[in-house]
Amino acid sequence: MVYRLRYTPDADLDLRHLGRPAEALVRRAAPRFLADTPAAQSTKRKAMEPNPLGADWELRLDDLRVYDDIDEAAQSVRVLRVGRKHRERVVIRGVETDLREQP
Repeated sequence: MVYRLRYTPDADLDLRHLGRPAEALVRRAAPRFLADTPAAQSTKRKAMEPNPLGADWELRLDDLRVYDDIDEAAQSVRVLRVGRKHRERVVIRGVETDLREQP
């Protein structure tokens, strides 16, 4: 069963801010990891605790992080935000975001 991949306006802005090489990496790799089995945990994919982004899942692509949620009824994956991780910090559009905070 193939899931449709949708990017929110915030995710599109995040990708533009990261630059063309990062955007190309995400747009090329995301369908590969999210289209068939988006809820499968792996070394690249993990379920998230409640967070301010409202993301249920994280996809790891080198130092990039793709935050998404899955709509089983609509068979779609919605990419909410994209950022760059430096050690324990995630930076989204130049702003450090603490994902451990409760929403």
